[in-house]
Amino acid sequence: VTVLTGTPRMQERPMGSLLEALPGLGVTAEAVKGNGSPPVRVTGPSFRGGSTRISGAVSSQFTSSLLINATRAEQDTEVHV
Repeated sequence: VTVLTGTPRMQERPMGSLLEALPGLGVTAEAVKGNGSPPVRVTGPSFRGGSTRISGAVSSQFTSSLLINATRAEQDTEVHV
């Protein structure tokens, strides 16, 4: 289990769309406070790859983070934006 806290400013940023995209890639992650913002608890397993969907309207950073991690995935990865 890993808990990502971030700075106080980071804890104000909504990350719900990213958290919703992760299970399709083998990652179990949830906002500790249930508000879609950090701190985020990641309980694994690893970023295995697969297929997921994410809106590009909220933040391109979320899409970028998925694509960067896809290079380390155990299998092919599809990210539908």
